[in-house]
Amino acid sequence: MNPKGALLVGQAGGPTSVINASLVGVVREAASSGYTQIIGMRHGVSGLLTGELVDLGAQPPDVLTRLHRTPSSALGATRHRPTDDELGIAVRILRQLDVRSLIYIGGNDSAETLRRIGAAASAEGYGIRCVHVPKTIDNDLVLTDHTPGYGSAGRHVAILTRDAGRDTEAMRHTDPVKLLEVPGRNAGWLAASSALAREAEGDAPHLIIPPETLVSAEDFLARIERALAKHGCAVVVVAETARGRDGSPIGSDDPTMGSADAFGHRRLSGAASYLSALVASRLKVRARWEKPGTLIRTSGISLSDVDLAEAEEVGRAGVRAADSGMTDVMVTLVREPGAVYRCTTGYAQLAGIANRERRMPAEYFADDGYDVSRAFVDYITPLVGGPLPSYGRLLPIRLRR
Repeated sequence: MNPKGALLVGQAGGPTSVINASLVGVVREAASSGYTQIIGMRHGVSGLLTGELVDLGAQPPDVLTRLHRTPSSALGATRHRPTDDELGIAVRILRQLDVRSLIYIGGNDSAETLRRIGAAASAEGYGIRCVHVPKTIDNDLVLTDHTPGYGSAGRHVAILTRDAGRDTEAMRHTDPVKLLEVPGRNAGWLAASSALAREAEGDAPHLIIPPETLVSAEDFLARIERALAKHGCAVVVVAETARGRDGSPIGSDDPTMGSADAFGHRRLSGAASYLSALVASRLKVRARWEKPGTLIRTSGISLSDVDLAEAEEVGRAGVRAADSGMTDVMVTLVREPGAVYRCTTGYAQLAGIANRERRMPAEYFADDGYDVSRAFVDYITPLVGGPLPSYGRLLPIRLRR
């Protein structure tokens, strides 16, 4: 029997624009590593339990090449949190398949699931190397500089904000205020990425509301009034988990809010609609709100080449970790010091990652938390993969008559 056995890989959590590049990285690296089989589980651990398995080692090279730049999760995703009984079943299936390396591509919840599978296998005396490959547009995993998926999603948010700014400028006499609600769970990384939309003084966004900033209605309205007076319009990017001064989610009195997934994460929405209604009722101006939602995470038109390359590399690094005998680790991205952006891979123990969230540090905020600092702009700029589309404006040359 081949001591390396088979390698099993799955994708979990919300899809991203580059998670398939990580999958391709795993398959390409494993193909030259001597595994008996390279197996994919459909819909993460759910597919393992139901026997929905794919022979990834038999995929033609051209399929992998096309898949590399294809958004969403090719194997399918899951948010299923396995029960203790299901963990026992999973270990028995892993033993039957002679799986000795398990690569799980996902975020916080996937890290927890992988840690539990590894613990269950160890308790039953089955040796398996468990390696977590990171992905999340929320950029909230600890012990890594950033996560694959964030650069492309941040690029998309910045372009949407730039477009929303031009739309609102044009419609300022009828719809002078626009709110753009973006995801990100309990961290403001995605909302903050909208700052890259600015090309000139006065460009959108005029206000950024991350969940780290506790908002009062009076302060918010005063800032909107100042933006209207100065620019004639106001574009606000607000996190879906934005919070009021009491710490509760904005708009949380909405009866449609508050449901949660299997890991206990509340499915929130309503911040932008609530704030737009507040502007309309208190300032007597029309406010529109937009929620691109899940379109942000799987946009194929806003791929960051840096994000794409790093996503493949963390997949490859995951296989190398398993090959070297490492287990219960996550691949990390390590930014090298220096003026020129360079990033390498490292490893961190899963025990220090699962069930933890990384919020934006204080030095990345400005303007009492309603904007970002130069340090944040320097942090995110290389991740989005080059300049955004640049727009022009007419010069204010009045007609002589």
